Order: sequence, then structure tokens, then C-alpha cells
Amino acid sequence: MNDKPEAGDRRYKKLLENIDDTVTVVDATGATLWTTASIRRDLGYEPGFWEDADLFSLVHPGDSQLIVDRLAELLADPRLVIHDEVRLSSPEGDYVNVRFTAVNLLDDPDIGGIVLTSRSNEAEVAHRKLQAQREAELLALSEAQTDLLTSVSHEMRNPLHAISGLAELLAAEESLNQSAARAVESLGRETDALRRMIDDLLDFSKAAAGRMELDLKPFSPAVVADQSMSAFRVAAAKKDLTLTATISPEVPLTVLGDAFRIRQILMNLLSNAVKYTTDGSVELELSLLANGRLRFSVRDSGPGIPDGAVSTIFDPYEQARRTDSKKGTGLGLAITKNLVELMGGTLQLTSGDTGTHFWCDLQLAEARRASDRAEAAPVGGSGIVLVVDDSDVNQMLSSSQLERLGYTPRTASGGIEALEILASSQIDLVLMDWHMPDLDGLETTRRIRARETETAAARIPIIAVTASAVSGDRERCLDAGMDDYLAKPVSLGDLATMVGRWIGGPEAGSSKGVAARTAPGVDQTRIDELVDELGDRTIVANVVATFLTELPKWQTALVDGVAANDFTTAKRSAHTLKSTASLLGAHGLAATCADFEQAAEENPADAAAMVDRFVQEANDTSTQLSEIHSQLDQAA
Repeated sequence: MNDKPEAGDRRYKKLLENIDDTVTVVDATGATLWTTASIRRDLGYEPGFWEDADLFSLVHPGDSQLIVDRLAELLADPRLVIHDEVRLSSPEGDYVNVRFTAVNLLDDPDIGGIVLTSRSNEAEVAHRKLQAQREAELLALSEAQTDLLTSVSHEMRNPLHAISGLAELLAAEESLNQSAARAVESLGRETDALRRMIDDLLDFSKAAAGRMELDLKPFSPAVVADQSMSAFRVAAAKKDLTLTATISPEVPLTVLGDAFRIRQILMNLLSNAVKYTTDGSVELELSLLANGRLRFSVRDSGPGIPDGAVSTIFDPYEQARRTDSKKGTGLGLAITKNLVELMGGTLQLTSGDTGTHFWCDLQLAEARRASDRAEAAPVGGSGIVLVVDDSDVNQMLSSSQLERLGYTPRTASGGIEALEILASSQIDLVLMDWHMPDLDGLETTRRIRARETETAAARIPIIAVTASAVSGDRERCLDAGMDDYLAKPVSLGDLATMVGRWIGGPEAGSSKGVAARTAPGVDQTRIDELVDELGDRTIVANVVATFLTELPKWQTALVDGVAANDFTTAKRSAHTLKSTASLLGAHGLAATCADFEQAAEENPADAAAMVDRFVQEANDTSTQLSEIHSQLDQAA
């Protein structure tokens, strides 16, 4: 070996030869100038081996380019200190993992070479391999659990769909006595609770397995907020809670994001707020922050979260109080946090004796408003709906629901029969099951679309109705040519919303259907249905009273918005009022609001010309609902 270091103090040579790290000096070509004896321990070579050895020749072929690159960096900039790993050949022919540090001291007269300090990191590499193996096993286990849960939930959804639907149909029977009606109501409530539990478990499992995906499309934050609030108006009225939504004017009309998942976030937060607030109010607020993020905020006046539970409230299966286990699975907030973080946002809360405040901030890019196919769908029409399902129970249930909504149902037991019916009959919409024995829903849809292309026929809306709810299933349905997606079990309300969205409401004059879009005034039938659904006239009276209190606010916002040429505010007021009016059967006002909203989008001048019509309709609605409120109040 080169004895260059012996020019210095021999004590330093002994010190270097007895430290754990190996110190090696090589020239610019990789030839060894000197190394410490510890190289024998790390690689197994005797010290004499290094007299003519080329260190670079020991490098694993897979690491050769790495060494070349690192050497080039050192030669280009002598100030660098390189840290890396390399595999070096041992006398037995296998390779040893070595971690090294390299510095360029070629210009140092006492060293004259590149100094490598290294040590074996076999244990670290082995640990990393073991860790990677364990992570792969855990991922495989998680995926297997998700697959199992998905399969089980799919099998459970079909009977749940039947039970839930049959409970709805039974609840509509006038012949039920009070005891039976309460039993049916309990059946529907518990079935819905079981469905929510299945959804929570499936969502949490998908998030844990990294299968949660986002479907980014343009959507209206105001619409999502309105839809989320609407789901809790009845529950809030039952508890005499004030439920309000405030949307800052700065919030964009349309943004790019996953509307379904954002609605799920708001629904979870609103559900908790309404569930745990016994009196007072629940408020949803949307605002635009200075950094461009949208803030979705839910504030309630409930009892607050105990101090000891705040730090763990987002953990899976955690409950703020021991008694809360009767109200849910404890997964809602964990899922909500996962969804917010999946979107790159943050979820936070503050809580005290006078209430709880949850908020999440999301970066959602503003987008141009996409054409709304639902709004463009024709209203009325023949309303013939083809139910494609291989289950007799599901066919019966869907047909009964459609008849109750005023549509004309037809049934097919599979894809082949569906193709035959569509080839010879006029059908306005198809409810398509996915999993069928002869020809599944995806392939049936592809054939329908291919036939439409070949014959230049009009496109028939096809809605997937399936018990499968795995991440990506919706996209598979849409990719096959379907237009929308419903997960079983499907409630009467969900079905009415979906079918109405694509082919409009049933024809006016249907004895069993809801009122047509152009029906004037307030539909007393809807008020009666609310009384039947809620079982208490006082509750319905409170809902009507709340609407009558808020109607002037919305009316003023719309009229003032038009006067100030602020059609953004005016349109938002019309949209909010439209859905609330529909809830109480004020179809004339709802129709006027819908027409105003569309006109404000396409031609503000036409919208301005509709103000008098809107004011007249709002006043008429207020008069009729005031009379209905008095009747409800007297009968209560």
C-alpha cells in the first residue's frame, strides 16, 4: 500500500485503523492510495489486497453510473461533500451495502486524493427491506379488508334497498293504524341508520387503503350548500332549531372540485351539528379567504365538545361522550378529515360551553360555468321509465315508487330483454342495474349507445342503480355511457330527484304524481304529505312559519340585486328560494325562480323583466301559506 500517511504522526495512523468507519483515499481514476484496516471487517479483504486494487471495479453494475456521476460532481466542485450509498463486491462474490461520505482533497499536498469515509449499512438496508415488506403486507391486508367489506356491503345493499323501499310504500298506506305506522316509521329509520353505517365503514376502509379518488368537475358551491342544508331542514324543524346559510358575495359562482365529496363533508358536519344541538341554531357559511381558499364553516349553539375529547375527535371510532355511541359509528369526522386532506385542505374546530365551530379551507380554482344538462332536460313528456333489474323485488319496488311519483314504469329482467324493449318501444329514461347474469348493465349501456350512433337515434338518459359503491364505480358507469348514478338503497326522494332531473316531473293531471312544474300556487297535497311524514302538524306549522319569515329576505335580495345590476346575488337568492319553495309545494314560485335563474344566466335583461312576475308569485305564495299556517295551527 502507499505509505503516504506515514509522513505524519504514526499515532494518527493507529487511530484511523481502529475507528469503526473505514477511511480510504483514492486518486481521480479510482485507484486506491491508502485505506484503513477496518476494510477487512466491512468487506472481508486483507489489507494487502488494496495495493493494486481499483475501488471502482468493486462497484455493483447497477451503481456504476451513480459513482461516475458523484465523481464528476466532486471533480467539478471541490467544495462539495457527497453522501450516498453503494454496493461493493466481497471476496465471496456477493455484495455488501456501504454508506459513504466523499470529499475532494486532490489539491491538498498532505493528502493528494479523494477521501472516502464509509461503513457497512447492511443492518439499515435489511431494516428498510423488512419495513417495505411489512408495509406491502399491511397494504395487501388493507386492500383485502376493503374488498371483503365492499363485497359484504354490496350483498347488504340489495336487501336494504328492498326493505327501505317497502317501508316507504307501507308508510304511504292510509289503512295503517297508529301503532303500525309508528312501527313502519321505526323500520325505515333504523334501515337508514344501517345504510349510513355501511357507507361510513366503506368510505373509511377506502381511505385507509388509499382508494379514495376525486372526481374534479365544475360545480356551484352555492348549489352544494343549498342541497346540504335542505337535507336537514325537517330534522331541524322537529327540534325547533334555526337553520341558516350565509354565502359571501365573493364566493365564485362555479369552481373546479369534487362536488359529491364536498357535499359529503358538509353533510357530516351539519349532521353532527343538528344531532347534538337541542335548541338554538345551526349556521352554514361559505366565504372566500384572502389567500384564495374557500372556507366552509358550520357553527352550532350546542353544548360543545368536552376538553378531553377535542384532541381525539378526528380519530376513528372516537366519541366525544360515552353516550354518543348510540348516535353513530364515530367514523364521520375521521372520514371528513380524510376527505379534506385528500383535497389538500385543513379541517379545524373550536368548541366551548356555548357551541362548536368546524371549518375547512379548500383551494378550489374558479371555473367557467359548465352547461347544466339537468336544467336543459325537457319538462313533462310521456314519463315512461324502463327498470332493468334481475330481482323481482327490486322491479316491484322501483315500479311502485315510479307509479307513486306519477311515472309509467316498464320492467326488464336483464340486458338482453332491455335491448329488445328499447328496439320496439318508446322509453324516456332507463334505470339500469349493473350486476345481471345475462348481460351486465355496463355492456348493455355500451350496446344501447352503439345502436343510437348507428341509427342516429335520440340519446336516452340511462341512470345506474346499483348496490356497488366502490371508489371508481361511478366513473366506470359514466365511461360506459351512463348519464348518472344512484347507489342502493334508493329512497323515494332520491328517485324523484334523479328522474325529475333528466326527464322532468310527471305530466300535470297525474292523480298520484307530484305537481307539475307549471302548477300555480301552493300544492296542499304536499303539505298533507309533510304532515304524514312528520306525524305532527305543529312541526309542519313551524316549518311554514320559518319559510314565511325568511321569504321577505330572499324577495328583497332578489329585487334589490336586480335594481343594483347585481345579478349574481339575485340569481343566488332565486336558487335558494326555488328549492325551499318546492319543499312546501309552492311549485308556482319554484318555477318562477327557476325561470329567473336561467334568464339571469343567459340574458339579464330578460331576468329584470321578470321581477314583477316574481313579486306577484311571492306575494300569492305568502298569502296561501299564511292561510295554511293558520289551519295547521288551529288543528294542532
